[in-house]
Amino acid sequence: FIVVVVYLLWQFPSRVRDGNLAFFKKYSFVFARVKPVMRWFVLFLLVRNLVVAMVLMVPNAFWQIFLMQVAFGVSLGGILRFCPWVVPMANTLDFVGTSIVLLLFTLSAFFTDSDADVKSLSSLALVLSICAMTTLPVTALLLILRACSKRPKSYQWFLCHHKASSGAFARVLKLWLSDSRRDDVFLDSDNLKDLGLLFSIVKNETETLIVLATRPLLGSPWCVGEITTAHLCGVGCMMVKLPCWNPASFLGPDPGPSPGPAEGGAAAAAAEGGG
Repeated sequence: FIVVVVYLLWQFPSRVRDGNLAFFKKYSFVFARVKPVMRWFVLFLLVRNLVVAMVLMVPNAFWQIFLMQVAFGVSLGGILRFCPWVVPMANTLDFVGTSIVLLLFTLSAFFTDSDADVKSLSSLALVLSICAMTTLPVTALLLILRACSKRPKSYQWFLCHHKASSGAFARVLKLWLSDSRRDDVFLDSDNLKDLGLLFSIVKNETETLIVLATRPLLGSPWCVGEITTAHLCGVGCMMVKLPCWNPASFLGPDPGPSPGPAEGGAAAAAAEGGG
């Protein structure tokens, strides 16, 4: 099964480029739960579970517990560092659950019978217990400090544009706006790694949204979504009207030319006659 998952992960980029929906429906149980950029985490979990299953082959109970601690400790670090699950709450629950399992394995080391040096084993178990018990409160404190601290947003400018009609202009504008010290202008072709995070970047990582207004702009659901997200979340917006911008084309069908003086007079006379 691990070999099959490796093959599926290898095929994933090419199937995305081809738009193969049948592939994603068939193997949704592999990819649907994790973020697209974190798809390798599925393989990591399978390898961890394989290690956990093979731990029983180790004859010494203490080293069984130690290997389990290593496996779940690495898993805990991966969850904390990458937050791989699509649902944010799943990352929190997985972190808490893995921490509890790690703590239970650590405490169980004190109750094992082993032929090894008791003093050395007790010292190692004590160190691991302290590490396991301090992981959860320290991580919670770091998350609270991160949430309370106002860090600068990653992008000062976000270029909202229709690629076919203003892609070249957006590229030139980015070169003109960019700070040489850091990449603080978001252009999707340069900075977007995960399409699922697009609106989150507008909401949480953008100071000002620059809308490059062209005729096809409002026909793009992504552009409309970016503008709507910025409006709902209080992100600053600037509009650059390019020559082909024509908002009237989205307000309904063209009513046609207005009647001239003569036609208007005739229409008024006919209306008066009909009344």
